[in-house]
Amino acid sequence: MGAGLQAALDRLTIAEVAEAAGRPLRFVSGSMGLCTSPFPEYHENGDKDASFFVTPDNGGKGWVNYAGKNRFKQKGGAWDFARECFPDMTRGELAVWLVDTAGTGIFDEKSPEARAAQKRKNEESARLKRLQDQREKGLKMPAFASQGGIPWPDFVEDRFRNGSYSNSRGEVKLEDYNQAIERLMEERGWPYDWCDAAFQSGLISRPLLPWASTEKQRGWAFPVSCPADVMSGEANRLTTVGYHQRYEMGEGKQWIFVPYAIATNKARTGFQKRLLGYRNGYDLDGGAKMIEPMPFVVGDREQPKFVIVTEGQWDALTIYGALGGFEDGDPIPVCVFGLRGVKNAGHFLRYWGPWLMRLQMAKQLSAICIIADRDTAGMALVKGRSEPGKLPEPAFKDVLERNLKTRVVCSWLSVRGVGKDFNDWYKALGPTVSEMWVLLKCWKLI
Repeated sequence: MGAGLQAALDRLTIAEVAEAAGRPLRFVSGSMGLCTSPFPEYHENGDKDASFFVTPDNGGKGWVNYAGKNRFKQKGGAWDFARECFPDMTRGELAVWLVDTAGTGIFDEKSPEARAAQKRKNEESARLKRLQDQREKGLKMPAFASQGGIPWPDFVEDRFRNGSYSNSRGEVKLEDYNQAIERLMEERGWPYDWCDAAFQSGLISRPLLPWASTEKQRGWAFPVSCPADVMSGEANRLTTVGYHQRYEMGEGKQWIFVPYAIATNKARTGFQKRLLGYRNGYDLDGGAKMIEPMPFVVGDREQPKFVIVTEGQWDALTIYGALGGFEDGDPIPVCVFGLRGVKNAGHFLRYWGPWLMRLQMAKQLSAICIIADRDTAGMALVKGRSEPGKLPEPAFKDVLERNLKTRVVCSWLSVRGVGKDFNDWYKALGPTVSEMWVLLKCWKLI
């Protein structure tokens, strides 16, 4: 037996071990002698009987359990008592616990069990340190991009623009155009003016899917962008790198970023073959830069008073419209981002960080507001993400607060428990523009 463990057993009384193990003794009188047993699970009569005795020998370091049919079945010292309290511990783990409880110093037991217990303890400490290091790394401001994103190629831009139902001469097919707007009004609850303005300004389109073989195979699409000159901290000019498009698969809805990396054996349509050729001919960093998605952005990029961040593009456009962004008059002082497809906060700040820092340093930015969906992805924006077998990802909120030194407000908009996102909330309640600005005052954004 090691000196550390022996010192612990010499020091600890049964009452002290019981207290540390969460099984405090209730003595009939004093601190030794008869008491209610700390092991009611072994008794015939629960813990009603005073059936446990702490012996006065050696200052209360011995015990006898009188409960059960077989009297004197259990007895011993501090070690035996601890084993009764923690039957699932190995000998080594139990010895470490006793030494820690007694405060006798570093455990020096040389048995294989003790070494194994110490090894597990060291491995757990190392694991926790790795998690903390990963968190600190994730919270740091990433290196800014030396240039903006790679602009979408002409054939990708043409694909997106054609979703606005204009032919090569710029003539609008009114029948198809009106059908698209009616579909948008029904699905999203937007008024006609919003839909028309969003189409005309290129904020939304309904192009053919990359694999489309008929005119009917279309899906809603949103352009995604970053500042043309990242390091300047200005965002007057944007580089559009592609678009996110929604499509249906079975009973669910999926999203795809265009232009995307496509395998040779998957390129069947003419558009897909052009994507394949484009990737092979524009091989920067193994093609990775070419296919990096950016956020969707709408609103004032020159002098916004505050920034709103949502998970998806639908919510971003709905918030912008609900605040009066599509109405005639002066632009509203708000910039809204839809993050769908952006890998993480670090990627977002890599391209948009200098712009946000400029606003913060100029004291233009009162706050950033995250309006999260009421689901797992929304929770990750505010509280981070942790998956089995993977290092945890810090919350988007924490990364912004740490690096921008600005106030970040979060909301799930759970008013009346309607839906899971802002668009659901808007469709159900239909707030006016003035009511929306009152909501912003409640969030202390203005």
